Amino acid sequence: MERIFDSSALVVLLILAFIASIIGLVLGVTKGENARSMIRFFEALIVTFLGGLFARMFIGGLLELANNNQDAATVLTWFFFLPNAVFEFVLAIRPSLDGTFTPFLTSPDGVRWTATLIGAFTGAVGGIWATYRWDRLGIVAFLLDVTWALNGSYLSALLHLVDFSWADKADAPASGTNLGDRRRNNHRYRKGFAFKPNFALTLGNTMSNCIAGRDPSVGLWVHENTHVWQNRAFGPLFTLSYLAWLIVTTVLFGAWAGLVAYGGARRRRDGTAYPLMERIVNGATDVGYLSNPWEAWAYKVGEGYREPYRGNFGGPLVWADGVVIAFAIPYFLIVIGLMIAAFVAAW
Repeated sequence: MERIFDSSALVVLLILAFIASIIGLVLGVTKGENARSMIRFFEALIVTFLGGLFARMFIGGLLELANNNQDAATVLTWFFFLPNAVFEFVLAIRPSLDGTFTPFLTSPDGVRWTATLIGAFTGAVGGIWATYRWDRLGIVAFLLDVTWALNGSYLSALLHLVDFSWADKADAPASGTNLGDRRRNNHRYRKGFAFKPNFALTLGNTMSNCIAGRDPSVGLWVHENTHVWQNRAFGPLFTLSYLAWLIVTTVLFGAWAGLVAYGGARRRRDGTAYPLMERIVNGATDVGYLSNPWEAWAYKVGEGYREPYRGNFGGPLVWADGVVIAFAIPYFLIVIGLMIAAFVAAW
């Protein structure tokens, strides 16, 4: 327990909380909010500190159960801090041949500190932007964001760092029938980073490019908010299985099928043939993205339909709902089995 409540970590959290509170105060003053600026000040102060502390307690507690061994730290990094895991995996490939690589980000101390910083950042942006609705699901959303959903929160933090200076952060208060963007338990950027110009991107509790220059449709907002709660409910299973589906189906089927399905007589709307790379990307989009079980779920809940994408917006390779379900059941059983096996082996 001494490692969890380390004095240096608590001091860092207090410093970060103070910085966040000042940012919240300045933001409120620049928006002309007067007394409400103090709400941003105190909320950012408290939620930043608690976010970092709860995240450190969650990850630190799991490490304590495994006697702080390196295997457990490695598994936790893959489960909850995927960018760190990938980064150190790449670094370790060559040095590991002669045994000279020493883990840092994936070490027990590295994992605890990553949890502390991501939890604090998640709390900071939540407090500064008045994100959580504390009288309803806000408490649940916050606690999940800084514990079980930390992988998404890490990706969300990276998205904030990319978007915050230019992507038009939505911060409208509720007014009449307009629910606004405050206290909705998520963040939204009207512009921002996305993999395709006309697509939104949701990582953790943050929506990016949703939607350029105007408010999103109800269906789009519900679709993206479904991803927010998928991450909170399923934690590392959501992130890892989503990415694995995207990569595996694209490599094994989507990209190659796209070469065929978008070739031959099939033409773009302007009548021109599909270039080689566009055929590959479209095949990957149809199979890896639009046929991804998590996306099929979000389209059903958000837009209320999915089948019209087949042969239209999504192209000829989008799987029917029944096919998605048929493949999803064994797929998730395999992924869950592998995750349980990794946890058991490390603990």
